[in-house]
Amino acid sequence: MITPFLDGAIDTAAFKRLVASQLAQGARALLVGAQVAGEGATLTDRELDELVAIAAAAVAGSGARVIADASSNATAATLGRVRQAERAGADAALISVPWYNRPSQAGLLQHYQALIHGTELPLVIGLCPARACADLEPATLLTLTGYINVVAVIDASPDVSRITTLRQVCPGRVQVLAGQDLTALGALAHGASGVVSISANVEGRALAAMVAACQAGDWIEARRIHESLADLHGLLAADPVPAAAKRCLAERGLCSAEVRLPMTACAPKEETALKAVLRQIQSCRS
Repeated sequence: MITPFLDGAIDTAAFKRLVASQLAQGARALLVGAQVAGEGATLTDRELDELVAIAAAAVAGSGARVIADASSNATAATLGRVRQAERAGADAALISVPWYNRPSQAGLLQHYQALIHGTELPLVIGLCPARACADLEPATLLTLTGYINVVAVIDASPDVSRITTLRQVCPGRVQVLAGQDLTALGALAHGASGVVSISANVEGRALAAMVAACQAGDWIEARRIHESLADLHGLLAADPVPAAAKRCLAERGLCSAEVRLPMTACAPKEETALKAVLRQIQSCRS
């Protein structure tokens, strides 16, 4: 989920609207405070706790889950964020591979093991080599997914063949999820259980329908939906993420388009392209 801001602060009213909208459109889990799409890198711990608490209250009784992004570069800080997320009501915590400081495989193994042993909260491992400049090797991942509280792996690599590798490494109880919209259809064809999607902020119902079509083996319908959203996927994935997604939601009156520095708003050229794509999607449904 994106994090809506108004005059520099979290817009809690808008966030509640967005949560309700996502649930109505078929989201099975809400990823809150994600480092990129949710601007988690600029959120304070208190702000993340507030978002998790709001989402947890909203999903109660719905069957949907709340995943808090507790990732950071420091193991001790990450564990603190995991425990705070648990107290705030999260059902699981996303822990992405630490970025910039480039830990070794031994360091990554010990990082995750410290978190695994430090909490009973279910953990989701996030892989995004392009942003982290580091990755978990299959042998390391095999060790980590052997722990009972590691429940899922999200792969945001553009290489959909990695899904097969991950499924071969991970026990059957561990879900393997796609982390990119543009390659989600291919990842689902390779056996991904679902997709963690920035486009779902804007077109959640369509993304849910595409996943359902894949799971039902209706690949023609899944491809039709994917192709209808391909231009939108490309625009929303363009940096600075999530400026484009916020612009789309602002057009629909759901929140402001405000982002936090160092992110900046969409340029006029991108705004024009987004409006054209949204009109095209709407006309196809009319």
